[in-house]
Amino acid sequence: MDWFLLWGFPGDNISYYEDVLRILSSIEHLQPPRQLLHMLLARFSPYFDEPRQFNISDLRPWAVYDMVFPQWREDARFAYYFTGDYDCRSHDHPGIIEKIAHAVQRWQKSWKQSGLVMIPYNREFIIEDRRNFQEKDKTHVLDYPRAAEIMTDDVFRQTENQEWAVEEGLALVVDSRYVPLVTAQADLLRIFKDEYNSKVEERALCSNAQD
Repeated sequence: MDWFLLWGFPGDNISYYEDVLRILSSIEHLQPPRQLLHMLLARFSPYFDEPRQFNISDLRPWAVYDMVFPQWREDARFAYYFTGDYDCRSHDHPGIIEKIAHAVQRWQKSWKQSGLVMIPYNREFIIEDRRNFQEKDKTHVLDYPRAAEIMTDDVFRQTENQEWAVEEGLALVVDSRYVPLVTAQADLLRIFKDEYNSKVEERALCSNAQD
């Protein structure tokens, strides 16, 4: 499945791109984007339908249409892609986009040799960390409760296990959410999710009973 990493949005902020650049090496074991692309102002998109809401002015068809189609056409009805004027910090700071572009190129070349996977072994779970940004591979051995917690997405509760996983680069905190990065078989992830949710519900019931 192909996907694209986009930039150049109306009202963007350089901190968004700095965050992207910061996490790219952590996720190099996952499938990279097919390409880094500037976002498009396309017909039927929210930017086209409600440009004022996004502070976009002078919405106009791509100039290339003048090179292809006759002058009698009605651009407003004929064109699919448009350009417009809007505030965009990434347009003013191309250096950060160049850094992301180079990081994406490295990612595309190396991701198949990179890995971050959990494997069940007897009653324990082994994490093999073979991501390329590290000087050497790492191995972690976890018991079931710890594995279930660090492999389950949730609000970042700052538990000992969550903080350990973030420190080891096995998870990220994004918008106050704990996001696991380790891959595993889907069946195993479902078991972990069910186990973790059961424990969260159990703690909530105990807390309510004490109140």
